[in-house]
Amino acid sequence: MLDLDQGWFIPLYEQDALAALLRDEVPDILAALAACITAEGHRTRISYDPKVTNGSDEQPLPYDNSAQDAADHLGNELATWVRHTCEHRGIDYAGSWSPAGWAKWLADNIIALALTPGADEAPATIGQAVTGARRAARIPKRRTWGGSIEEAGATRLNARGIEALAREMGGDWVGINRDRVRTLHRAGHIQPVHVDEGSDQQLLFLAGDVLGAHLANPPRRSPKRCTA
Repeated sequence: MLDLDQGWFIPLYEQDALAALLRDEVPDILAALAACITAEGHRTRISYDPKVTNGSDEQPLPYDNSAQDAADHLGNELATWVRHTCEHRGIDYAGSWSPAGWAKWLADNIIALALTPGADEAPATIGQAVTGARRAARIPKRRTWGGSIEEAGATRLNARGIEALAREMGGDWVGINRDRVRTLHRAGHIQPVHVDEGSDQQLLFLAGDVLGAHLANPPRRSPKRCTA
C-alpha cells in the first residue's frame, strides 16, 4: 500500500526495520547456512539425509538439503527485489552478485526500494525467507528490543509491533496483543500518533500510551460458572 503523504510503498518505520534486518542479521544467517551446508562447518547437529554407502559403512552426503533449500530461497528472494528495484527505478546494479551483496545493496538502497511499486510486499516476503533460513541454520530468533523501559514507552509502533514489543518486555506488558491494542483504540483509551488511511495496520501508537491504558483499564473477565 502506498503512503500517499510521503510517496512510500514501504512506510518509514518499516524501512528502518527492514534495512537493519538486511544489514545486521542476513550476513550472519548466510554464514551459518554455509556452515550447515558443508560437513566442514562447525555446526554438527544436522541430520544428514539421504545416506550413501561405502562398503559396509554408511556415510552421509556432505551437505544439508534443508539448509541448501533455505539458502536458495533467501537468495532468490533478495535477487528478485534487487532486480525489481533496478528495473523500476532505472538503476544499474554495481554490487556483488551474491546473496550477501544483494542484502547489502537493498539495505543501502532502502529508499529506492521503498519508492518502487509493489515493494509493500517486500518486508513480509523477505522476513519469511529470513525466518526460514534462520530456522534451517539452527539460529535462535534474535531479540528485537534491547533498549530501556523508557525507550520502549517512547517507541511508535502499529498494533502488531506493540504485540511483539510486549512479548519482549514482559512484566506489566503481559496481555498486550494486537487485539488488545485495537480494543483500547475503539474504546477511546488511546489515539494514534500517525494514521495511514485505509489500513489499521498503519495506525501508529506510542507504546507507553498503550501500556498506560492497558493498566488503567483492565480487561473484563467473564465470571466463572458455578458447577453443581
